[in-house]
Amino acid sequence: MLSVSVELLADHPHLVLEAGELRWTEWGYDDPSPDEWIATTRQEAGRDHLPVTLVAIDKRSSVVGVVGLDVSDDALTEDERMSRTPWLVGLVVRRRSRRRDVGRTLVRALEDLARSRGHDRVWVVTGGGATDFYRACGWTDAERLITAKERLPSTVLTRALPERGP
Repeated sequence: MLSVSVELLADHPHLVLEAGELRWTEWGYDDPSPDEWIATTRQEAGRDHLPVTLVAIDKRSSVVGVVGLDVSDDALTEDERMSRTPWLVGLVVRRRSRRRDVGRTLVRALEDLARSRGHDRVWVVTGGGATDFYRACGWTDAERLITAKERLPSTVLTRALPERGP
């Protein structure tokens, strides 16, 4: 287990560059530069309304993981989203920090954030091995589909957010 603190990216604007580069490293296959990923991460670093980004920060004050909460996931069309909201988006953990509970810690923090903002359920769309990760975190399958935009086999999962006691 890796000891991290999970905080709003909005409270650490100096980490936007590092968080954006982490996302680019994971998903920016065809992008020669991380610039667009950094710009998007900056736009998603909200505080008072969605999108909101959380960062997992290690003891050296480095970003080891990122996750977002947003109104929708742009991987899906409006019809595929079916008015479901909010969505967990962009969960990534630095490769050297994987399998050390960072992802699970980020998911729990995101669930707490969603609950604190009055949501009783959160959604995610994913594929491959990530589906098992979310199931292990207590999420359940809601739908399987081939995404219209990228034609990828995907699973929509959901997690009910019961009220937390004192």
